[in-house]
Amino acid sequence: MSEDREAEERDRGILSKADRAYLRDEKDLSEQGERDTRYRIRNRIKNGIFDFGLVGVIDEKDRNMIFEEIGPRSAIPVLAFFLNGLVDLSDSINEGKELFEAILENTVLGVFTNRDEDYIIEDVSVDITVDKRKPDLDALVRKYREDEASMDELQYIMASDEFEGDEELLSNRLFKRVYENTGISDEVKQAILSDTDFDNIEKYFDHIDNLIRQEAENTD
Repeated sequence: MSEDREAEERDRGILSKADRAYLRDEKDLSEQGERDTRYRIRNRIKNGIFDFGLVGVIDEKDRNMIFEEIGPRSAIPVLAFFLNGLVDLSDSINEGKELFEAILENTVLGVFTNRDEDYIIEDVSVDITVDKRKPDLDALVRKYREDEASMDELQYIMASDEFEGDEELLSNRLFKRVYENTGISDEVKQAILSDTDFDNIEKYFDHIDNLIRQEAENTD
């Protein structure tokens, strides 16, 4: 089942089914209707975040049952949302990262203080190291044309507004790299091939990532 179809069948959470359809760009709204929808979604997310002050005191057994069902990697989009929000509030992405680190330190300190009662927590340190480089697009395109570009490099080329090559061939090369990944089972490869009901290539790649993450969770 694709992620979009699963979202249609899930019960109401922070978002209603109509909200999810809007965020998947599946609803045609008037200008006023779109403003109202965005306002409603902002309020629901804001109040949902405030509710975590109460969710934090949920019974441990109930919390454990939730995470047994959704898996640890379900935390990734939640943390990504908060990191993006902190970067938005900051003057730079690095300043946002530092704010994120400080919040994580306070969070870890609180959890360990409450759950590791045999010890006094003297210090908590979170240091997120991001190694990055700005690729030479022309060099990457040459690698792409020679069919030597990696999956990450192909995704970088696809995201670039300066790429003027054959996007269909680029997509085929990227799919080839996905299939060459020895960590992906034949079952997942078949699911990637069979689930093609997507509006655009970005949603399809998100679907591929979701399938790979799910398999990794099942393997752990």
